[in-house]
Amino acid sequence: TTALQSNNIINNNSKASNIFQLGTTHCPNSTHLYHGWAIHEQYTLHNTPKARSLLQTALELDPNNGYVCHAYGLLEHTIMGNIPKAKALWQQGLVYQPSAALVC
Repeated sequence: TTALQSNNIINNNSKASNIFQLGTTHCPNSTHLYHGWAIHEQYTLHNTPKARSLLQTALELDPNNGYVCHAYGLLEHTIMGNIPKAKALWQQGLVYQPSAALVC
């Protein structure tokens, strides 16, 4: 990619984060926005602390959301190396939302 393309990608990623932030300002109880924002932060921007914080917020809003538990568990397992916490998150998600097993 050229320098201009790289700058456009960086600008678009920053805009996406800003849009997620604005969305959560207007819909502060949207688990889906926090979950999506966390995925963007983790896999696009590689900002693990921010992603972890956003997943924690999503989990506080909906502790029974299997998809958030799954994503948070993956972060804890693959990035943080915290296997016990990952397992606990996966179990929590599957107890309340067994259909979330389909994302594995």
